[in-house]
Amino acid sequence: MLDPSKIRMIVCDFDRTLTDEDLTPSVEAFAAIRDAKGLGLRFIVVSGRQLDFLLSIEEVNQLADAVVAENGAIAYELSTSKKLSPFVKEAKIIKHAFQKSGLRFLQFDVMTSLSISYVSAVKELIAKNKLQADIHFNVDSIMVLPLGVTKASGLSLALDLMGAPKDGIIGFGDGENDLPLFEESDIAVAVANALPEVKAKADIVTTLTGGRGVAEQIRKMLPNFGRI
Repeated sequence: MLDPSKIRMIVCDFDRTLTDEDLTPSVEAFAAIRDAKGLGLRFIVVSGRQLDFLLSIEEVNQLADAVVAENGAIAYELSTSKKLSPFVKEAKIIKHAFQKSGLRFLQFDVMTSLSISYVSAVKELIAKNKLQADIHFNVDSIMVLPLGVTKASGLSLALDLMGAPKDGIIGFGDGENDLPLFEESDIAVAVANALPEVKAKADIVTTLTGGRGVAEQIRKMLPNFGRI
């Protein structure tokens, strides 16, 4: 695990990681992130949510240097309003297949989201239509995205936008779709409410849930962050 003094980037999932149990933004988490930013760290939100939703969160607008939306499909830098979304063409093909399927789904700019109860039908649909698509699990839902799109690939897009190095990263998450993010993090932190398989892959598991867990770990590391 990387020496905390070398961490220069905080990367967090949103739902159930930067939020309280009722999915409201965690006051404690964002306060701790604000203090870390005062020491020179940068901050990226990486979420399965839509970009517009994430940018509507006041705390995200105030503190985030970049946002990765739709599970890695879209990256946006706040200071420049630059946006990268390389998968729109592939998404149109996937969307067309779902429109003919009769399944109930939500369609975003790139991502298709469904209840986890549809997973078998979605696998059949992908195979039948030979879609270049992957299924990503996120607690009680599934996300269908073009091949290769993950939170890790989205983080890479965001770092490119920012001109930031791809090391010195502490990553926080709770769900299966955060595992690719953990692979790109020098320190991977699972909050206490994370799924067992996520905790198993983490370097650190917090004792507190959600945003309180994020705040707990950042506060522990703040003295070391100040040495960078």
